[in-house]
Amino acid sequence: MENKKFDKKLLLGLLIILVVGFGVMGYLKKETLFSPDILISEAFELDEADQVVRDIYDLVRAQDDVWATIAPERSVKVVFEQALTSDDDITIYARGASGTPAQVKVYVEGSDRPVAVFPPVAREQSYKIFLTELKQPTDTFILRVVGSLELDYVVDPSPVTVTDTFTDETKIASKANITVDTSAGQVLLSVASTWTCGDALVDSHDGKSYGTVLIGGQCWMQQNLNVGTLVLGSATQGTSCATIEKYCYNDIESNCTTYGGLYQWDQAMCGGTTAGATGICPAGWHIPTHDEFTTLERATCTSGSCETDFPYDLITTGYRGTNEGTTLKNVSGDFRGLLAGYRMTSGTFLDLGEYGYFWSSVESGSNAWRRLLYSSQVGVFRSAAAEAVGFSVRCLKD
Repeated sequence: MENKKFDKKLLLGLLIILVVGFGVMGYLKKETLFSPDILISEAFELDEADQVVRDIYDLVRAQDDVWATIAPERSVKVVFEQALTSDDDITIYARGASGTPAQVKVYVEGSDRPVAVFPPVAREQSYKIFLTELKQPTDTFILRVVGSLELDYVVDPSPVTVTDTFTDETKIASKANITVDTSAGQVLLSVASTWTCGDALVDSHDGKSYGTVLIGGQCWMQQNLNVGTLVLGSATQGTSCATIEKYCYNDIESNCTTYGGLYQWDQAMCGGTTAGATGICPAGWHIPTHDEFTTLERATCTSGSCETDFPYDLITTGYRGTNEGTTLKNVSGDFRGLLAGYRMTSGTFLDLGEYGYFWSSVESGSNAWRRLLYSSQVGVFRSAAAEAVGFSVRCLKD
């Protein structure tokens, strides 16, 4: 009798374990989804004319400490097993040859504009970029290398997306670097970008890097934008985002390096008129609106009368505030508003080191609102100006 009682208890326990086990397995299978890595199927080293030099697929198809050394100024063509979209990313395991940093820009085959730029590749580690500017799905990419690169692995890693049929976020142990979305009646977890304001911003147009800073609740670039090809001050700039044109003070490129480019409003806005448009700014950034400049001024204001000093309207003009201009033009401060001068409608340049002019994305008739910092004034000047002049552009995070 004792043995039979024991056998019944044992059998009952085994059944409970099986039921619970299958339940957990079913729960995981139903509720948790993991996308596999998207691997490459081909890889080639290209010369300066984009001609194949050698097949390097066996060297870079897996992270195995077998390296492909890419000669200076050459490129790598990779083909993935399936097309990537703007929701995907590319990761490389790489290092700069001899520890010297290399730059890697990612292009769609046949395009002359990068869709992404890797952070500088120096020490041996994984480097990731997001393909947010990719317009059409594609499986083929060109990785153009500036400098010399050693490459071990190329992959589109699994996004590790997890879904659940309830919206209880308390079951998430940590939300670090994770995007949580409960808008569709379920918990959706996905890998989030680790970029935060204060990190360097790399412009996918040309790979230039800009400092960023959080002022109040806004994330601003700390330098004037310098993107595009120099055209003489006597020329009229275009309106295309595909072929951006810039003025450099006195037609000298090095002035753009120091002070940023100068742009007519139509070029800055890429021919558009929508307030807050991306314009010539990097993806995820935009030309600030008139009100967003006002928010910056209020965040900088210490007078105690900030709301009346800087009203949200399209009527008030002239110098405003008490010390905000001094704060914003401090080159060791947060905003670092360089006094880059401007390009006049006549095609000549004026006021370098004396005035700094910044476009907003808000029109006023045939003019557009701007901000002005003057070396001899403590306030900030607001007014509308002719769209044909050339002013600086300072981008704001979306």
